[in-house]
This record gives sequence, C-alpha cells and structure tokens, in this order.
Amino acid sequence: MKKTSKRQWRIGIIVGMLICLGASPAICTRTEIWTIGTFEDFHGGEAEALSLSRAGELTLSPQIDELFKLSGNDLLVWSMAADSKGNIYVGTGDQGRIFKITPQGESSVFFDSPEISILSLVVDSADSLYAGTAPDGLIYKITAEGGQTTFFMTEDHYVWSLVFGANDILYAGTGGTGKIYRILPDGAGTVLYDSPQTHVMSLLYDPQGWLYAGTEGRGITYKVDLDGKAFALYQAKEEEIHALALDSQGNLYLAALSNKIYPQPPVAAPEEQQAGPKEKSLKVSAIYRITPQGVVTKILELSDTLIYAMVVDQQDHLILGTDRQGKMYRVFPDGEFQQVVEVKTGKVLSLSQQPDGTLYIGTGDAGSIHRLLPETFVKQGQYLSVVHDAATTATWGKIFWRGTTRNIALYTRTGNTATPDDTWSSWSPALQNKEGEVIPNPPARFIQWKAALQRQEGDNPVLEEVSVAYLPYNLAPEIKDVVIYYAGQQEQDEQGESTRRVPTSASSSNRTPAADAPAKNNGLNPPKFIPPGYVALVWEAADPNKDGLFYTIALRGAEDAVWKVLEEEVTSLVYLLDITTLADGEYYARIAASDHPDNPPDRVLTAEKTSKRFTVDNTAPQVSIALGQKQENEQLQVIVIAQDELSRLKNAQYAIDAGDWISIFPDDQVTDFREEKYTITLSEIDPGSHILTFKAIDQFGNIGVGKIQFSTDGAPPQP
Repeated sequence: MKKTSKRQWRIGIIVGMLICLGASPAICTRTEIWTIGTFEDFHGGEAEALSLSRAGELTLSPQIDELFKLSGNDLLVWSMAADSKGNIYVGTGDQGRIFKITPQGESSVFFDSPEISILSLVVDSADSLYAGTAPDGLIYKITAEGGQTTFFMTEDHYVWSLVFGANDILYAGTGGTGKIYRILPDGAGTVLYDSPQTHVMSLLYDPQGWLYAGTEGRGITYKVDLDGKAFALYQAKEEEIHALALDSQGNLYLAALSNKIYPQPPVAAPEEQQAGPKEKSLKVSAIYRITPQGVVTKILELSDTLIYAMVVDQQDHLILGTDRQGKMYRVFPDGEFQQVVEVKTGKVLSLSQQPDGTLYIGTGDAGSIHRLLPETFVKQGQYLSVVHDAATTATWGKIFWRGTTRNIALYTRTGNTATPDDTWSSWSPALQNKEGEVIPNPPARFIQWKAALQRQEGDNPVLEEVSVAYLPYNLAPEIKDVVIYYAGQQEQDEQGESTRRVPTSASSSNRTPAADAPAKNNGLNPPKFIPPGYVALVWEAADPNKDGLFYTIALRGAEDAVWKVLEEEVTSLVYLLDITTLADGEYYARIAASDHPDNPPDRVLTAEKTSKRFTVDNTAPQVSIALGQKQENEQLQVIVIAQDELSRLKNAQYAIDAGDWISIFPDDQVTDFREEKYTITLSEIDPGSHILTFKAIDQFGNIGVGKIQFSTDGAPPQP
C-alpha cells in the first residue's frame, strides 16, 4: 500500500474541517489549522520520557535510571571512567571528590582530594585511576586498592583531559597555558607540545601513533605526533573544540561550541561604567566530521545549545550531552539525528559508554549519575505542547493527529492568559480518535494540548504530527491613518503601486510641484511618483484575523453633507486623485475597509477613517503690473501686485527681455499672505523698448504670469 504523505493527509483533514466548521455563528469562515509536525515544532515543547527524531517523530525513550545523586556542595559531575571490572568512577566539583559505583549500583567515596574539581579521569591497564584536577593542575594516581599519590604536577591550573597511549604512557591536556604533557609510568613527565592556545580541552589517542587535541581560543584541532610535532588539522568558526570522538571507520568527530556574551563588558573603571544594554548570550554548537582522507563536513548544528559531552556507541552513532534542559541526542552517520532523552536534573557534562552498550550520564546543576540501558524502553511518556495564540477568541473544531493507531491519547485545555494558570479550563477527557475528535473546551484565545504515549505488548507508539482546527471570531478591520500628499512630496523610496493608472505625460503648464504643501509625513511614506495635478491618498490598515480587505474611496467638500464614491474594491493602500477635475476649495477623503473577500455577506465587518481637511487650488495667482515714476537718478520703478483667491503665495521671480529669472521678495520682505506687493527698481537699462515678465507661485504650485512692455525713451508702457 502506498504511504500517504503528511501533506496529502493534512489537506484531506483540512477540507473536512472546513465543511464541518463553516456554519459556526459570529465567526469568520476561514478555518485556521495549527500544526506541530517537525523536529523544530516538537522541540519547542516539553517531552518527558520521549525521544524525538529529526523527521519529527515522538516515541518512547530508552529507560534511564538515576543511580546516584550528589549532596552538599558537590554539584557537578565533571568526568567519568570505567575499569575492567565494570566499576564506574565519577569526578565531581565543587568538593573535588571521586565516587565509585559498582556494577550492582552501590556507591561510595573512593577519593576525597584537596582540590575543588576533578576535571578528567582515566584508567590504566592495571585498573589504577588517574585524576586531573583544578585549580592546582595536579594529577593523582589512585590504585585499585585505594592507594593515593600525587602522580604529576603540571604547573598549570586545569587538567582538562587525560588519555593513555601505548605502553601506559599518559598524556595530559592543560588549561591556562595550553600544554600537552607526556608522562611515563614512573611519573616523569615533559611537555610534548606547547600550543599557542589557552586550553587543551580534549585529547584522543589514535592507535596509529598520534594524538588529536581539541583546543579553546581559536577552535583549532591539532594532530600531534609522538615527537611533539603538531599539525593544525582544522579550525572551526566556533571558539572551542570541547570533545573529540573516533568511530570504527577512522572518522574523527569534533564537538565545537561558542558561548559569547553581547555586548562585551566596557573597559573602564567601575566608577566610570554606566548601565548599558542587557547582556545576551550567543550559544551555538556544531559537530564536524573529518574523514581519514582529511575531508571536513559539518553534520550538525544546534543553536542555543552547548555540547559538553560526546561518545560513539557500538553502531558508530554519536551520543551527545548538552546543557539545554539535559537534552541528549543520537547522531547517525548520514547527519540525521534524534533527541534521545531529557535528563531533568541538569546539563549533561560527562558520558561513559560501556562495551555492553550501557551508557552512564553525569550531570551538573544538581549533580547526579544516570544509567541508560540499551534496548530497554520506558512504558509511558508524555509530551506537552507550546501554548498557541489564536490572536482572538476562537471556537475550537477538531484535534487530529498522524501516528500509530493505538496507545496514544491527546488532551486539550484553553484559556485567555498567555501562560496557563488556574483560570484555564481543565484538561479534556482523553481524545483517542486520530482521525479527529471535537475539542470540548470552551472558546478562548489560547490553547494547549498534551499527548500520552503508552507501551503495550511490545509496541512502541509513534506520534508524527498533531493539528488543531479552529475558527477565530471575526474582528473588524482597522484603519490607523489616512494621509494626503501633494505632487512634489514623494520620496525616492519604492512604495506600493497606485490603484489608478496615470499617463506619464500628465502635466499642467500652470503648475509646479508643491514641495511644501501642508500634508505631513505621519509615518506613511508617499508613493515614488505623484503626477502634477494629482494628490496621493495613502493609508495604513490591517485586519486582526488577517482577512483580505477591499477599500472604498469617497470624497466630499468641506461644506457638503454627501460623500461621493470614487472607486470600490480597491486593494492597494495608495490612491491617486486627479484634483484638476475638482473645484477649488476644502475637501475630506474617506477610506472604508471591508473584510468581505474572506467572509460571507452576512458576517462582513467594516471600518472607516476620514482624512484631515485638505485644499484643492487649481487657480493661478493674478498678477497686475504698473510702471512707476522715473526717479531723479534715472532709475525706473515697476510696481507688481500678486493676488490668489484661496492660498498664500509662495515665491516670485521676474525677467527682463527673456533673460534669467531673478527672485524677488515682497516689499515687507515676508511672503505670508494671499496678496503681496513687489517693487522692482531698474537701472542701467539700454535705451529702447523692453519687456518685463513677472511670475508668482502659490502654495500649491499654481503659476500666475504677467508682463509689461515699456520704453526708456518716454514712450507709454504697453500691457
């Protein structure tokens, strides 16, 4: 039988929901579907005793048991190691103790060091235990019988990593100066490699005869031969290579991480520091694979997560321990991964993989040791979804899911606060029909669901996808503002297209762009181009339900009572109005929004908003020119009166005999009224006949022109 895709299945269910819920009263008819079905979707919720695959499938997790919990000031399980008899040794902080856990699960203090932290542990061929410490950088040797000696002093602060090579030679990676030490069985040691990095976080011995070293500072992994010659194998973009692992095929894996704080603390004396932006942590981790041929591939990246521990299991899968809610991941060779389990007691700091497949897990925050058994699964688990916001009160339809038919039950609850509290409804009864069951909870704005998975008769249930159908109550659209722009006020920014085509050749011989027209930018930008003789109506509108909107444009004079509809079913947020067809005067524009594209006629809601009053002035100023009396110094005066019926004048210019335009101020020096007087004094005019042309421009760019012809030989002036 051909497998149905998630998308095909979802479409079929959605069609059913549309038919089922389309008749609910007082709500819009567009059904919304909230779906959780990807790894990213599920990752946002809370899983208890469940595993999550990269494909977005929830299953019951492997069985995990808590073996031992630290007490007092011991809060961190920094390191673990196992001997040949199956005993597990646990190195802690902040009391610097080593615990021994027997195969029967009995625990005891094996070594109580004077150090604060036991950062690394390793066991030699005789089952003697070696412990790297901080803050004094000492290495202790504890025999199987419990004998204790200070084996080596590194003269550094941290011993982050210990590993044995051939012939029981111990290698130690330190922090502070970033050295690798080579230590013989008798405790005599020398520096094998003094790296330029601050910390050598991890060491791995390759049986072919070299060391791999992961460092902190510049994220470099080194390959170091046994003579101390180092080769930089790879530099990651992350700042630290925290862990290394090698699979059976010779592939080397690097666990890289960065944990940066932004903004960086100011470099200033404490008394000079001022409160700045709140610090933010940028956390990211990645897994790189380097093949034996040296090919590097990033196979995984986890944001807001730090990978603190990494081992390889018997199937060559990577097992990762992280800081994010103790989440652990299994990474497959092809790069696919699975969230295996969450360790609720804190971040996972250390892992120890045993030959029989048993995995020991050490955590921080509230230090504890857990054991994960292979091929052993929990009997039941639960998943709690994130809270979904319907944006408004909604009527709930059905909840339906994709997965196994049996052993899965879903529960729902609703409320009107973003965080569930005692005002929310109770959890619904178990909903077990994956094809869809009506959600019995009351209408509300928020909804949450949980899933319970139960193992029966050896079946491991699988939950792949969950969808919730709902109908938001219809809310009226909103028009936030309406702004009028005149030609000349457009900005160069690209804006929405006009709903009305205007020929690009549109122009007017008596109009200039009104660059200082009274409309102001209230956060709404004008269109890129407004032709002369037009104004642009620009508005901002939205629908709370995200319904499509149609707009109706109407206009009326300031003294009129009746609105005249200019255009209907407009979809743009810009309308160009040809004002050359209007009489001079004051006007209002009204924008009405309707959500009827997504609602039946009896449920359509509308909103409207009226613009501020704006002026239409298509009439040019009148210009009157008269020749004054010739002055005693032979200078000639020309008197000009410019008048506009509706708007104030803006500026004026004159020209003699078609020469360059010369700007002129009115006699009172301020152009601030509908009528202004200008006096032009002419001197050094050649004898003969001349023409003076004068133009006045009003606030809306209308140009009035007048001229006078006069003669300097005493002939009377000609209009």
